[in-house]
Amino acid sequence: MHRLLLRRLAQGVPLVLGVIVLNFTLIQLAPGSFLDVMTAEQQVSDPALIERLRATYGMDQPAWAQLLHYIGAVARLDLGFSYR
Repeated sequence: MHRLLLRRLAQGVPLVLGVIVLNFTLIQLAPGSFLDVMTAEQQVSDPALIERLRATYGMDQPAWAQLLHYIGAVARLDLGFSYR
């Protein structure tokens, strides 16, 4: 019984990790970014503010660093906050 449970958990970890990576990849492949939407809705045109937001949300980092941060946040059950 315990071996079955451990085997199922061992199979589930790569599956969950794959789903997280796929989710991140699909979000990255979508045109634009949430900063584009956020700044358009708020009618923000200040480039300095947009750059500060980009740094705050980690969008100035390479995609692999963003992915590692995303996986770490999900592992801590930190799903972030909605900007709305």
